[in-house]
Amino acid sequence: QDPAKLTDWDDDYPDEEIIREDLNTKKARLLLIDGVLAGYVAMSDTDEYLSRIFPHLSKAAFLSRLVIKKAYRKQGTAYRFLSEIEKEAVQLGYQYFGIIITPGNIPSIALAEKLGFRFYREEEFEWGKALAYYKSLEMYYRFVSWNVNGLRSIMTKGFPDFLKLVNADIVALQEIKMFSSQADFSFPGYHAYWHSAAKPGYSGTLVLTKTEPLSVSFDFPFGEHPKEGRIITLEYPDFYFVCVYVPNAQRDLARLGYRMQFEDDFRKFLTELDQRKPVIACGDFNVAHQPIDLKNAKANEGNAGYTIEERTKMTELLNSGFIDSFRELYPEKVEYTWWSYLLKARERNIGWRIDYFLLSERLRQKLVDSFILNDVLGSDHCPVGVILKR
Repeated sequence: QDPAKLTDWDDDYPDEEIIREDLNTKKARLLLIDGVLAGYVAMSDTDEYLSRIFPHLSKAAFLSRLVIKKAYRKQGTAYRFLSEIEKEAVQLGYQYFGIIITPGNIPSIALAEKLGFRFYREEEFEWGKALAYYKSLEMYYRFVSWNVNGLRSIMTKGFPDFLKLVNADIVALQEIKMFSSQADFSFPGYHAYWHSAAKPGYSGTLVLTKTEPLSVSFDFPFGEHPKEGRIITLEYPDFYFVCVYVPNAQRDLARLGYRMQFEDDFRKFLTELDQRKPVIACGDFNVAHQPIDLKNAKANEGNAGYTIEERTKMTELLNSGFIDSFRELYPEKVEYTWWSYLLKARERNIGWRIDYFLLSERLRQKLVDSFILNDVLGSDHCPVGVILKR
């Protein structure tokens, strides 16, 4: 966008120089309605007002320079725009919002209160008085899942920084490919629950949680399955959290038979949990459910991960009382979570969406957002996540 076009509806506020600076530092958030630029806001965690007025707020972001084009005002546009910005802030791991408003700006004060901001104090600046408001974002759960394709490798590729940045309540990892006894690292602020495969360097899952669960269990409580470290279940007062790494049917479909057994037992397991309390199940499900979930659907028919058998099992699971959180919110959005290492597939975005967050149907009203962090590198998969109301 040409920054000059951003100022044509509101004189020179914010002026072009400020907007260019915000765009260059990635602070700007633009609102498009039917392709028309309708609004602008800046979000920063280094703003001078943030450190001056809210020094006690950690992991906080400051909102400033909100402008809505006149044609879109008084229609709830600002409320919806800032609600979307709030989702992004939660996704990025911020715990608080801070804003300042001039005392005479009655519409902005009303908007802040409608969005749940609380008055903090009045502050005197060189340009006059302002009212400071803040809002806690801790009314949400943030859950993230990632097939890391080797935990030791990902630890050297920025995973500790990612863990701090995403600031999730629970992080579920698949294909860790190591034993806990081999770890010469830790995860500060998290309880870690490992479930490694018996075979060294293969499969395995790990769940990191800020809150200690009521109980932790591994694998299915029934049936015979190889010790491949594929399921961890954490029980909390209000829900079950299940991390799963579903077996790959393999290129020649050599494990398709076992895959079908695993799918049936997994569906039985989740439905039994769901009878007690809501379930959040996430991980690498190793299946692209619908044609929209992979780049070349026609060419991959019958291949592992896109056989009619695997897709039917996913349909049966969803029909057993669960929703695909991403498709629930974005039925036509094309995004992928896995790319082959061959032929620059990720660079060309030739991928598959095989990593999911499935939710019990009765959690539908608590679903705020479901996201795919496809710009996070380090594995052939990327992280996925959900935001739920507490």
